[in-house]
Amino acid sequence: MIEIATIAEALAQLRSGEAHDPHAILGRRPTGATVELRVWRPGANVVELVATPPVSLSEISFGLFAAEVPSAVAPIDARYRVVDADGIERTFIDPYGFLPTLGELDLHLIAEGHHEDLGLVMGAREVEVEGIVGIGFAVWAPSARSVAVVGDFNGWDDYRHPMRSLGASG
Repeated sequence: MIEIATIAEALAQLRSGEAHDPHAILGRRPTGATVELRVWRPGANVVELVATPPVSLSEISFGLFAAEVPSAVAPIDARYRVVDADGIERTFIDPYGFLPTLGELDLHLIAEGHHEDLGLVMGAREVEVEGIVGIGFAVWAPSARSVAVVGDFNGWDDYRHPMRSLGASG
């Protein structure tokens, strides 16, 4: 499980919107024969891994839930059931278990100003990652301190889905 000192630092970054790589904190964390699951859901009353039987994640600290499970119980497309404080129940696949949708070549070409297919890699677009179809998001924001994906799926809360910075490219 995550160390107490690291939890406080990680939460401070998530709460302030300054977590430049939330994927390093959240998602699936392999620990050998087990996987630690970490989900960021401020305001949630219940967070469960949808499995047979369901696995409850414990709130470690405000909004950060975690559980350690056998590797076979938590596939990459693991689904979570969340009941928010307002009683609304949602099921989702945790986006923090996936690698970036932009590759090194994309980042290099964007930084040089020579990417010829920006429309294919930037903005909101349907992507398939490891056989899972979803929406990928990429923006170029070199001066931004933080960027988050918001919508009705997360109550328009800009702290629930912060995006990672992919280096100096912006």
